[in-house]
Amino acid sequence: MKANLARFMLFLSAVASMALTVTAGTRWY
Repeated sequence: MKANLARFMLFLSAVASMALTVTAGTRWY
């Protein structure tokens, strides 16, 4: 269970960082 939670948190952080990069790119261009 803890491994699944850690994997989910890692996936969530990756998605969040990707969304942040996309929003920053659309905001700058």
